[in-house]
Amino acid sequence: MTRWIVITDLDGTLLDANTYQPGAAAREALRNLQARDIPVVFCSAKTHAEQEPLRSDLAVADPFIVENGSALIMPDGTRHVLGDPGDAIHERLDSVRKETGLAFQTYQDIGLAEVAGLTGLTPEAAERACQRDYSATVVTPFSAAEMARFQQVCAHHGLQAPSGGRFITVTGSGADKGQA
Repeated sequence: MTRWIVITDLDGTLLDANTYQPGAAAREALRNLQARDIPVVFCSAKTHAEQEPLRSDLAVADPFIVENGSALIMPDGTRHVLGDPGDAIHERLDSVRKETGLAFQTYQDIGLAEVAGLTGLTPEAAERACQRDYSATVVTPFSAAEMARFQQVCAHHGLQAPSGGRFITVTGSGADKGQA
């Protein structure tokens, strides 16, 4: 017998890219999957703290993947960590900043009020977004040449910095959504 599983990103997929909310169609799709006993695994750059209220609201109790594949969290709370600790990532980003001369900023650098302003999140949601255990969010936009240099130097320091939606989620080289 074939056993199905749905693995989904969140922003711009299950959630509206502008409001960060699931629409009626997403809620109905989840209910249909749950009625068929098909697990739904969230796989996102979002943090554990960001995903918990969403999982509760949508009654999803399956494993979930946080911070771009940095960890797989099981329903019992067990974490299978593939990435590096956030403090180590920030230390390496300081080296990247010095080596490249790029004056980029992360959520940690700008604080909650500015994170809320940049993202449109409520202060509470911005606080959850800043609770990064295995990544750093770079908010400074780069030109194509700066981005290439940034990614090259990040890789030299054991970091991944894929360009994503609005911001760049920097993780350790072991983080991998597909592997998680």
